[in-house]
Amino acid sequence: MSNSLSKNILSYGLGNILYALVVLLLVPIYLEKLDVDNYAKLTLFLISTNLIRMIFSFSVSNGILRGFYDFKTFNEKKSLYSSAVFLIMLLFIFAMIVGISFQVSLSALMFNDRMATPYIPLIVFVSFMQIVNAANQGLLRALKRVIPYTLTSIINVLTMALLNIYIIYFTEYTLYSIFLSYVVSNTLAAVVSSSFLIKYYTIKVRVNNFKYLLNYGLPLSIATLILYFLNYGNRYYLVHYSTITNVAIIDVAQKLASIIGILLTSAFMTAFTPYYLELYNKVPYRIFREKINDIIVTFSTLFLFAGLVIVLAQDIFLSLLSKSEYLSSSEYVPFIILSNYLYVLFMMLTLGTNIKKKTKIEMLITVIIFPVNILINIYSIKSYGLYGAVITQMTTNILSLLLISLYNRKYFPLEIAYKSIFWLISVFSILSFIKMSFNSTVYYQGSQYFQYAISVLLLTIYVLIYRKKFMFMREVVRGLLGRTRK
Repeated sequence: MSNSLSKNILSYGLGNILYALVVLLLVPIYLEKLDVDNYAKLTLFLISTNLIRMIFSFSVSNGILRGFYDFKTFNEKKSLYSSAVFLIMLLFIFAMIVGISFQVSLSALMFNDRMATPYIPLIVFVSFMQIVNAANQGLLRALKRVIPYTLTSIINVLTMALLNIYIIYFTEYTLYSIFLSYVVSNTLAAVVSSSFLIKYYTIKVRVNNFKYLLNYGLPLSIATLILYFLNYGNRYYLVHYSTITNVAIIDVAQKLASIIGILLTSAFMTAFTPYYLELYNKVPYRIFREKINDIIVTFSTLFLFAGLVIVLAQDIFLSLLSKSEYLSSSEYVPFIILSNYLYVLFMMLTLGTNIKKKTKIEMLITVIIFPVNILINIYSIKSYGLYGAVITQMTTNILSLLLISLYNRKYFPLEIAYKSIFWLISVFSILSFIKMSFNSTVYYQGSQYFQYAISVLLLTIYVLIYRKKFMFMREVVRGLLGRTRK
């Protein structure tokens, strides 16, 4: 990995890592203090918030980031940002009117509960505070203002954590009061991030800026929305066609799998976009292609290694939970890790459509996959329950990856080492299967030392197979310290 990418990961990934880490640390508190059904409703609240945010965001943060590479003068950049803020305000008013007008139907759709109507305005409000904050952070990234970017994330997450801890441990809390903590923390983050960008506000908004943001961001927003739904929308099918308990079980499995996102993916993907945009404009295409391929394979090696660590260690976490319903989550973690990896790989391979401003291709791919996902989910969840949900999630991510790979092969050839990636997936799957097979043996369940020995053995096998790739860690550390040699 290059020095500039390493510095980007350290600079812009720190806030994201901290935010995701604190969210994860709150999960054991939720699991302990909330009953299974209320935890499932909290999950649906957060997923619905993200979906609303994606519906109305139009990827303005990416549009602003891209605009700062395309626009040259300060006034042009200032007008672009202010136009984005004005657009967000109009969309917020519209979304709140729709949310309040149809809150009964929306609560039945999201929670399978017509009495959950008070949650709908909160979902809309939190979503738009997140959109404002994302737009502001997009501009802060473009301006390379690392400290305000990180500070905004820290304020958001610390406020949310402290409020949640206070509400749960020192008040007679309700689920509604927990939701209010997200309102307060996201509002504060939006206000603070906006305060860093006062000089970029102007009343001179331009129609051409709206067109620019929509032309670039709308297809990308639709694609991101559908991709998110492909990976998390199965909760809605489960609450309607299975049980709300299964929503909680799969979310615990997802939280375990998402540890990789906290430690690796979040920081990497935040840094990857500005890195490849800058790299593409600086070096010949042959060198660009070589560097991107090396980064993808190296990232894949580390991602699946981290995934294997989670598969081997998840029993320790689950054994600490007081509710036995969550113990079955371990069966689905390997599938979700693989599915998450395929999703991240797809997002990395869309770099060609972003560089060429062909984000409509991402939208087209996801629009094709979306109805397939709906049909398979309904059938598989009705027939196979949670296994049907995770298998469908993997299947649709494979189809998405296949379609973007076919597009790149014709219009933006990257020469990705797919053979290496295939073997990485195979090794991870085999080692995970071996571990899961031991789970059912009496000796494995009765001997903690035997569990540790098996885990160390399987990790050692993975490291020995890919020992050369793990040498990149030295380069990354040196890069973070600013000493990587060119």
